[in-house]
Amino acid sequence: MLPSDIESHIPPGRGDAPLAALGVAMIALGVALVGATSLLLGDVWAPLGAYLAMSAVVLRGMARDYPHSDLGLCNLVTLLRATLVCFLVGAIFTEAPSVWLVMGAATLAFALDGVDGWLARRVGLVSDFGARFDMETDAALASVICLWLLTSGTAGWEILILGFTRYAFVLASTVLPALRGALPPSFRRKAICAVQVGALILLVFPLTPPMLLPALTIGASVLLLWSFAVDAIWLLRQAKRQPAKSKSDNRIGATALPSVQQQVFRFGGAALILHLVLVQPNHPTGISWAAISSFALELPVIYLLLLAFGRTALAVPLRLTITAMLLVLSLLKTGDYAMFTALNRGINPVGDLALVDAGIRLLTGAIGPAWSVLALLAAGLAYAGLAGALWWATGVWAQAAPDRVSWRSGFAVTACISGALVVADAGKRMDLWTLPFDLPGSASATALAVGKLELAGATLQDLRAFEAAAANDPFVDAAGLLDLIDRDVILIFLESYGRTSLDTPLYADLHRATLANGQTKLESLGLSTASGVLASPTRGGQSWLAHATFANGLWIDSETRYRAVLASDRKTLFHFASDAGFQTAAVMPQITLDWPESDVMGFETILAAADLGYQGKNFNWVTMPDQFTFHALERLLRRPDRDRPLFVQVATGSSHAPWVPVPTLVAWDSIGDGQVFNEMASSGDTPKQVWRDRDRVRAQYRLAVDYALQTIIAYAELLAEDPPLIMVVGDHQSAGFVALDERPDVPIHVIGPSHLVNAAMANWGLAPGMLPTDDAPALPMNQMRDLVLGTFSSAGIQQRVER
Repeated sequence: MLPSDIESHIPPGRGDAPLAALGVAMIALGVALVGATSLLLGDVWAPLGAYLAMSAVVLRGMARDYPHSDLGLCNLVTLLRATLVCFLVGAIFTEAPSVWLVMGAATLAFALDGVDGWLARRVGLVSDFGARFDMETDAALASVICLWLLTSGTAGWEILILGFTRYAFVLASTVLPALRGALPPSFRRKAICAVQVGALILLVFPLTPPMLLPALTIGASVLLLWSFAVDAIWLLRQAKRQPAKSKSDNRIGATALPSVQQQVFRFGGAALILHLVLVQPNHPTGISWAAISSFALELPVIYLLLLAFGRTALAVPLRLTITAMLLVLSLLKTGDYAMFTALNRGINPVGDLALVDAGIRLLTGAIGPAWSVLALLAAGLAYAGLAGALWWATGVWAQAAPDRVSWRSGFAVTACISGALVVADAGKRMDLWTLPFDLPGSASATALAVGKLELAGATLQDLRAFEAAAANDPFVDAAGLLDLIDRDVILIFLESYGRTSLDTPLYADLHRATLANGQTKLESLGLSTASGVLASPTRGGQSWLAHATFANGLWIDSETRYRAVLASDRKTLFHFASDAGFQTAAVMPQITLDWPESDVMGFETILAAADLGYQGKNFNWVTMPDQFTFHALERLLRRPDRDRPLFVQVATGSSHAPWVPVPTLVAWDSIGDGQVFNEMASSGDTPKQVWRDRDRVRAQYRLAVDYALQTIIAYAELLAEDPPLIMVVGDHQSAGFVALDERPDVPIHVIGPSHLVNAAMANWGLAPGMLPTDDAPALPMNQMRDLVLGTFSSAGIQQRVER
């Protein structure tokens, strides 16, 4: 509505005295606000910006609607309350402001609520402007306090019901004009308003018992929603009973919103929907007021495009495109959030499709089939609602497009310039280039979307290659696979065990001696040994890449390729072992979260940290000593009553960083539930103390790997009477500053009966004993699947390393 459309109720003789008095008061209170926020909060700009915006709206309202020639103390009291609201805005943007300061300002603002009305009635200065000023101040005060309660961590997102239900009601009135009607006086409305105020004061009060906070929030919110629902139903029924008012009738009335303000709510609501999707957190740490209030550079591009083409034939395709892209962006961010929460990594749009079924089964197992169906339906309805909200929001801005072609052309050119800023910031975030200055916002949504698109493309490329490898796998239809193995097979991945243990003097003197002594002990028990060197696909971490490379027979050196192979039909070594009659299992003591990927790896049984029965203390990040892991393997899997041989993967943990404290071997029959290790777990310096000195870090790594080697040798000795075939493989070299060796090479040791070890030695190019030759070439780890299958299969395809 234009100002010329408003029927003025201002007496001709009012004059400018009220406006002048209000202006002087605003300057004085503004100076006081700046001084108070600077002294007590520190952040001046947020409250000052809120104050200037409030002042502009109030001045305009008084100039248009105030009928009296005297400003009156009543309006000054309301202005003081509005200034206190702006002061509280500063508390939202201040880190850890005084709770007592916030409570004092809020309580004073609430306490003055009845004073302004009483003063107006006493001196005869009652006006629609004063009533509206008071009402909007009340609403702003409640919303600002709720935002502070949310950002301070005092309350959760449900607190927004107490602060923004009225604004939601006003926003709904733009869609349902019946909600703009006048409401009769109501004691119920006043009583619930008092409950709302009381609840907010108690929520801010520092001494309120924390156990009462949820009850206060929920109770007051339910009453407030009920009250608004009663009013909405009454207004809708009244609209059905009465004929529609004329346009001129709707312009006047104490409770009817002028259409200018309706448009503000309409466009503001549309802008808020678009903004929230763009800044939606994709990581648990992203839920902060700073993140949510950040400026998305993509937002003006969307506005400008809609204003440029909203009245053209491209309007509907443009809105469909924007709605679809934002909906996909929200899905990706939601997927990222869920994956970071559950698995501490982002989502791969292609590679993680294989986990959807596993996730649904996990959900069903956790809450039951019925609730799972309801949860999935609720998620679907939520995104359908989001799609509808995005379509409405784009329509609001498209309808505002001007008729003049010159204006639309200007918006289109400006959209291109804004788009260039988005590209510039997104490229910076993706490390494609640097910028000589900081932009006034962030294009993180674009960077995330492009990154996911690139990830999907790379995954699809790898997936095609892996699918081709699966289709041409020579072992898929081969008969007699692994039939030459007449006992259990234990594949041990030794954490952070690299070639540096053999070649770097700092480590080699100790580790080579341990291996040589172990060889002597094992040979004295009738066991054979052979050793060599493999090239691992990873260094310094990401052990799972080495595990997958060995098992799949494919070079998997990145997370993208890892996700791709999981999504392919490639059969792992464990799939073939299961087909050959082995019971396949994975013993993973460092797995503490859900591991849905294991469903496609060929393991029939998964024993994660919680499944192994360890009741002792953690060794910092390491959940349990390696000796307990092997003890649990014997107790849980290698039982005498089993009817199938085992083919099991074990990933050790004691040689994982931070390498403090380092356990020592105990008697196998004293292990029990692991509490025998408690004293060791509490001994020595902390990681923080050790990691200040790189030499101490290396010394601890040296001891940790030596313990891991001693444990495996002791375990092989324990099983010497009926020995399994044991393959010990280093997963990767440690970090460069620790390993002092940048090669990707890791040792491999084979321990077991002579006929199996000799076959491996002949076909894999291994040297006899526990020490590889000094010049041993590194065999790529991705050849190991086929070498194991070919070597130990009577009718399989023979595999041999050519030297």
